Amino acid sequence: MKSLKFSTIFLFISFAIFNLASAQNLSYSKETLKNFKEECLAYDRQFFSYNNHGPSLAFERRLKERWPSVKESYIKGAEYHSQPWCLEDSECDVSRIDELISWRDKASKSLLEVESFITDNFQELVEATKSYETAFKRYKRMQVTRREGYMLYGFCAATRYLIEVSEQLDTGNKVIAQLQQEKQQQIELTKKRKAERKAREAKAAEEARLAKQKKEQAAEKLKQDTAAFYQKLEELLKITNDNTVLVTWGDAKPQYKLQDYATALQLSLYRALDHLDAEASSGAFKQPEKGEFETTEKFNQRAAKERADFEAAQEKARVEAENKKLDVYKQAIKNATTPLALASLDYNADREVFDAIIKAGNASLTEGHVQVPLDEAKAMKKALLSDDGHVAVSIQLDDELKTAALKAAALVVFKPEAPHSSTLLPLSISEVKIPITRDALQANYNALVAKQDRARQRQREREMALKQSRAEQYPYYAEISCRVNSGADVSVQGCLDGGGEVQLTTESGIEAYDIAGIYRLIDSNGVATIKLPESFKIMVMNGADADYFTSKLVIKRTLDDAIIKTLTASGSYKSVAISN
Repeated sequence: MKSLKFSTIFLFISFAIFNLASAQNLSYSKETLKNFKEECLAYDRQFFSYNNHGPSLAFERRLKERWPSVKESYIKGAEYHSQPWCLEDSECDVSRIDELISWRDKASKSLLEVESFITDNFQELVEATKSYETAFKRYKRMQVTRREGYMLYGFCAATRYLIEVSEQLDTGNKVIAQLQQEKQQQIELTKKRKAERKAREAKAAEEARLAKQKKEQAAEKLKQDTAAFYQKLEELLKITNDNTVLVTWGDAKPQYKLQDYATALQLSLYRALDHLDAEASSGAFKQPEKGEFETTEKFNQRAAKERADFEAAQEKARVEAENKKLDVYKQAIKNATTPLALASLDYNADREVFDAIIKAGNASLTEGHVQVPLDEAKAMKKALLSDDGHVAVSIQLDDELKTAALKAAALVVFKPEAPHSSTLLPLSISEVKIPITRDALQANYNALVAKQDRARQRQREREMALKQSRAEQYPYYAEISCRVNSGADVSVQGCLDGGGEVQLTTESGIEAYDIAGIYRLIDSNGVATIKLPESFKIMVMNGADADYFTSKLVIKRTLDDAIIKTLTASGSYKSVAISN
């Protein structure tokens, strides 16, 4: 009865599969396959029982007892592709989508191969089933040929394969579809974010371009405003030709410490002229010597050519120096005149006038005044004395460069960030003319040199008088030094280390200097100096740690620094002494 039931269902399924295969629809009904599997299990578990990995071991063993090669040859070409672990645990994410698709493609391919196996061997499957049923009825045991066993085993395994893999593929396709949707959403989100970032970058670049353009425009306008301000300043100070020097404010330090501006200007021009003369002159022509194998005629020709070349070079240098002379003079005037500053600024309320004194460097340049209404004077003075307050002057050179004259001056409130709002106040000044001829510059330089010589002589006389005064009380002095035996000079404390001392005996008593006490008498070279009266005794004793040191005692005369006596002591506890 069981056999009949199984045969009937089996044939029914077989014909259903055959019809499906005939219609070229290889997606078999899951329900049909499941029914077959259950019927197979119910019919005879000894032969058609299933475990998780295919037909039962008992069924395999029975087949292999008769036909050992059956299991190895069933469903040739088909492989079982294990589904990814994330699919079993329902933990797949977008990063595993390529792995899932690869598995799906391989499993689908094997599924088609299994379906092709059933379709291609359908008739033999039916005959094998009938044969098995007949044999089981007659002999109550398996009685099939190897080919029939192969078909039965293959059909059961293929059925299970189709059920299991199709279910896995259904789940996998759903997961893949969901992940593909998520991936597409991520791609769209990435595109959106990329587009937004690109838009932000484009906006930032445009803003940066506009900011740069605005900055450049502002810088250009500031440059134009500054140029316009200086043009007004030049007009106010009457800068009409190349011989007029505009001197403005600056941070330069005074070049000269002279208190007289005319002297400072002449000294600056003298040095500039001296530099020009050095550039223009290469010294006297040196007569060449006649060669031993040179005829007199050839020598004279060569000497004449060398002289001509020398004179031409000198003339070229002179012309170049002359062409540079105006520019060099103008720079020398700026050097002598800067930095310009207000020495004083006082307001006369009755006259409504500012009285100003201008200094150039350390020297007083000129005095002047400017009219300012009373109601504006307080704010104007505050502005002029602030960091924005400055002084500017123009100095005119005559065409022959013989005279430099202060032409005009102005008080300025200059605003670097807004030159158009700066203020210019022309000063009424007293006339200042300074001779700058070569003779005048030379005379000024000679006077300065003579003045410096007199100052140096007075300094020497003061020093000599001071020495004489000291010599009356201390006609001598002692210099105490220390040296390592290898030759290096060290502080005198090196020789006194370990109990050494310097002892001075005079009519006033005894003074002793140990390593600490001698410190206040030591100069930057480590040498101790002690003043000595007419009558004295001085002793230097090395300390316990002076094995490799030598102390030196030098007695000198205060008046002329002449050396009177030199004594040395080498080694620990060694000493030298001298008395007068």
